[in-house]
Amino acid sequence: MSLPQSLPRVLTTEEIVPTMQRIINEYNTARALILQTVTPTTATFNNVMLPLAQVENSVQGELGMIDMLQYGSPSLATQGAFDEARTLYLKASALWTADEEFFKLLQAAKEKPDFQTLDGESKHLLERELLEYKHAGLGILGHAELEEYQKSQMEISDLERKFQQNLARETGGLCLSLEELDGVPEDELAKWNNAPGEEEPINENHQRKKKFVPFANGGTLAVLTHAHSSETRKKMFLADNLKLKENKPLFEEIIKRRARQARFLKYRTHAEFRIERRMVKATEWVKGFLSQLQTTLCPHGRGEIAVLQNRRLEDLRARGQYSDHQVKMGFPPWEKRYYEQLVQREFEIDQLKISEFFPLERTATNMLGIFASLLGLRFDPIPAESLTGDVVWHDTVRGFSVWDTKDDAFVGYLYFDLLWRENKYRGNQSVNIQWLSTAGWKQTIPFNNPDVFLPDSNSNKLCLAQTSPSKMGHGIHDLLARTKYIRFHGYRLPPDFGEMPSIMLENWCWMKDVLEELSCHYTTLDENYLADWHKQHPGEPDPPTKIPERLVENLIKYRYFNRGLYHLYQLSISIFDLQIHSLSTDEEIADLDVQSLWYDLREEIEGMDFSECRDGFAFGTFTHLTAGYDVCYYAYLCCTAMAQDLFLSVFAHDPYNRDTWDKYRRGILEYGGREQDLLGMLEGFLGRPPNMNALVEEDHPEQFRQAQFLFSAIYQKPIFKMYFSAGIKAALLLAASIPAQAWNRLDKDNAALLVIDHQVGLAQLVRDYNTNDFRNNILGHAALGNVFNLPTVLTSSSDAGPNGLMLKEIINMHPNATFVRRQGEVNAWDNAEFRAAVKATGKKQLIIAGIVTEVCTSFLALSLIDAGYEVFANTEASGTFDVKLAEDANRRMEKAGVTLMGLFGIVCDLMRDWRGTPGLTEVLPFLDKYQFAYGLVARHHAGSIQNGTFYPVEGTLI
Repeated sequence: MSLPQSLPRVLTTEEIVPTMQRIINEYNTARALILQTVTPTTATFNNVMLPLAQVENSVQGELGMIDMLQYGSPSLATQGAFDEARTLYLKASALWTADEEFFKLLQAAKEKPDFQTLDGESKHLLERELLEYKHAGLGILGHAELEEYQKSQMEISDLERKFQQNLARETGGLCLSLEELDGVPEDELAKWNNAPGEEEPINENHQRKKKFVPFANGGTLAVLTHAHSSETRKKMFLADNLKLKENKPLFEEIIKRRARQARFLKYRTHAEFRIERRMVKATEWVKGFLSQLQTTLCPHGRGEIAVLQNRRLEDLRARGQYSDHQVKMGFPPWEKRYYEQLVQREFEIDQLKISEFFPLERTATNMLGIFASLLGLRFDPIPAESLTGDVVWHDTVRGFSVWDTKDDAFVGYLYFDLLWRENKYRGNQSVNIQWLSTAGWKQTIPFNNPDVFLPDSNSNKLCLAQTSPSKMGHGIHDLLARTKYIRFHGYRLPPDFGEMPSIMLENWCWMKDVLEELSCHYTTLDENYLADWHKQHPGEPDPPTKIPERLVENLIKYRYFNRGLYHLYQLSISIFDLQIHSLSTDEEIADLDVQSLWYDLREEIEGMDFSECRDGFAFGTFTHLTAGYDVCYYAYLCCTAMAQDLFLSVFAHDPYNRDTWDKYRRGILEYGGREQDLLGMLEGFLGRPPNMNALVEEDHPEQFRQAQFLFSAIYQKPIFKMYFSAGIKAALLLAASIPAQAWNRLDKDNAALLVIDHQVGLAQLVRDYNTNDFRNNILGHAALGNVFNLPTVLTSSSDAGPNGLMLKEIINMHPNATFVRRQGEVNAWDNAEFRAAVKATGKKQLIIAGIVTEVCTSFLALSLIDAGYEVFANTEASGTFDVKLAEDANRRMEKAGVTLMGLFGIVCDLMRDWRGTPGLTEVLPFLDKYQFAYGLVARHHAGSIQNGTFYPVEGTLI
C-alpha cells in the first residue's frame, strides 16, 4: 500500500537542539527583515504580521515533533534535549515580545484603515499577537522593569519545568505482602516486580512473599479498587498521597511569583491576567458558575457518599470490624473506589468482566470507525512495515491515513500511542504535528495515554481498557479544522471551549448500539488468548464475542452512579485553581498555605474525611496548573455543560443524522480557534445562548429513573436485602433523585441557634403569615436557645434605617448572646464578625430563620452549606412577600441540602424523649406559649383530671 504523503520523520536526540536553533534563526531573520523595511507609517498586516505567520506555519511540523517527544520518548536523554530546546525557545520568545520597535509596528498595523477590511481570522491573529506583547509588559513597563519582569518569567518557566520533570520521573511505590494484596487480580500482580530480597518462591505456584507496587501505571488504582483489606487500601493511599513532596515548594513559589508578576503588570490578580486568554474573559463569571455548581452538586455528592458509607459499614459488620467509631467517623477517601465497585457489582456491573469485551487497540479502532461514519471520514490502518525506523518513536505506535468519503480526498494522518511505559508522560495528552503545503494537507498526532491493564512483557494476555474518546476527539477536531493560520488550527483555542467537542462525543459511547458495536471479547483476537482464558475458567464454554445485552443495559442504567462525586472532584480543583490565583495583596501572598487549602476544599466540597491525609502533597501530582491550565481547570466543567446542551438540543433526538453531523462539522469543528467570539459562534449554531446549567439538568432525569431501578429491580433480590439496610435505601434515593435529602437528626449538643434580621421594619414585609402568628413564630424560634441551652447568635441588617431594630423581646431573651449589627452586608455570612461568631460556637448544626425568606434566610443557608455546616431552616419563623416566593426559596434551599422544618418538629427532634432533660417539664410550658394547639391538648388533659369530668365512655375511645 502506497501512502499519499511521506510520514513525518522523528528527530533524533542529537537533532533536537540544532533544529530548535534553526527555527529560532528563521524567526529572527524574518523579524530583522521587517524591522529593516517597514516603518510605523508603512506598517500593515501584510508586511508585519503576515510574514511572521508564514514562518509560524512553516516550522510548526518540526516544533510539533519536538513537543511530542517530551511526552512519548522513552529516552531520558531525548527529554533532556527537549528541556534544552524549550529553554532556548522561551528565551527567544522573551526577547521577541520585549522588542518595543516591533511592538510599535504591530500597533501601527492595527491602526491602519485596511485592518478593518481583513478577514476575521487575520484580525484575530494580529490582536492575539498584541496581547502577547501586552502580557510581556510592552506599553506598561519601562525598560528596566521589562528586564526584571522577563527575568522573573524565565524563572517561573524553570520552576514549572522542574515540577513537570519531578512528576514524569517519579518512581515510588510500596512493598506489600500477598496477604495484604488479597483481592487484587492476578493480571495486576503479574505486572509488579518482587520486592527487594524476595527472590525465592514460597510455594509451588512460584508466588513471592511481597510485591513492589508502584504508584504509577495503575498500581495505586489497582490496590484501592480491589484489595480486600481496608488497612492495605489506607496504607497505599497515604503512601501515594505523600509522594512528590519536592513539588510543594516549587508549586508555592510558582503561585506567589505569578501573583507578583500580575500586579507588576497592573492586574489585581493572576486570575484577572490569565482570564484574558480564556473564552469567558471574566473571573466573576467563573466564580458564579462554580458557586452555582457547588450549590447544585454538593447534595448529590453527599447522597453518593451516604451510599458508599452504608455499604462500607455493612462490609465491616460482615468482617467483624464494625464499631461505634466507624459509624461516627467520616467516609475516608481511600475507601471510595473499593466500595464503588462493590455497589456496582450489586447493580450487576463488573468492571473487570466488562473490560474483557474492550481490548484496547480494537476498541480504539472501532471507536474511530463509529465517529468516521458520522463525520464522513475513513480511517485506513498504516501497514506495520511502513511504521518502522525513523517514522515512529516507539514500536507500540499505530497509525491511520484519514480520508474524506465525500470526495475521497486525503485529510491527514492519525497516530495512536496508547500504552504506559517508563519515562512516558503521566496523563492523557493530544499532541498535533502539522504543516500546510500548497495542497493544504496536514498531519496530526493525537497522543493518548489512558489507564490500562498492562502485563509483563512475557505475558500473552492482551491489554484491556475502558477507552475514553476524549483525546481521540481532539485529534479528529484537529484533522477537520480549516484555518489559514496554524495558531488557530483544530483545538488550538481557549481550553474553556476547546474541550467541548471531544467531551460531547462521549455521549455516543453510552448508547446501547454503540457499546455493542465497540465490544469484542479479547479471546476472539488470538487462539492463545482463548486457551489462556480456559485455563482460568475450566469447564466453561467460550465467552460470547459481543458484550451481553444485560451488561450493556446495566451500564446504561447506572451511568450516573457517583457522577456527582466525579464532578465534585473537578469542582474542588477548579475552585482551588481560582483561589490560589486570586491573591491580591502582599499579606495574602505571604499567608498562602497551599496544602491546607487543598485539603480544606476537598473535604468541604467532596464531603469525604481527609483528616488523616492533610500532610500530603496531592496538589503536586498532576500537571494542569503548571502546564498552561492555570485559571482554567474549570474548563472541564464549563465544556461539559456546553457539550451536554449541544447534545441534548441538537443530537439526542436523532443521534445519527448525517445532515446534523455535517452541519456540526462545518459550523463548529472546521472553525478551530479562528473565531474570537466562540460563545457567539456556539449561540449561532444553537440559535440561542448556550444553557450552562445543562451539566446538572442533563443528569436529573436519568438519576430519577435510576432510583426506580434501584428499588424495583435490585432491592427485591435477597442478596441486596442482605447487604443494604433501610439506611442505605434512603441514601440511594438521595443519590438518585433531585430533591430528596438524607435525614439529618438534630443533636442539641452539636447545634447552635441563629436569629437573622427579625426586625420591626422588615416584619411589615411579611405577607405569607398573619402578623400575630408570625410574631409568635419568631419569638418561639428565639426562645429555643434558652430551652435547649443552645449557643445563640443574633444579627440585624442596617438597623439604623427603615429595616428597624431587632424585636426587643428577642434582645431581652438573650442579653449575653453575641449580637452582630451589620451595616451593609445583605448576606450575613459576608460579615467577618458574624462568621467568626458562628465558628466560635463550635457547632456543626445550625438552626436558622430570618426575614425575608428568599434573601436573609436563603442566602445565609446556602453559604452555610457551602461552608460545610448542616443547616436546619425554621420555615415558620421565616417570612416574605407572598406564598409563591416562600415556596421558591424553600425549594432552592432544599435542593442545596438544607433541612426544612417547623417549630414543633425542631423542638421534638432536639428533645427526642419526654423523659429526658430538657423534657416534659421544660418543653411543655414552651409549647403552651408558642404552639398553643399542643398546649390545649395538655390543658384539656389536666382539666379532665382536676375537675373529674372524665366520663367512663371516653375510656372506650382509648
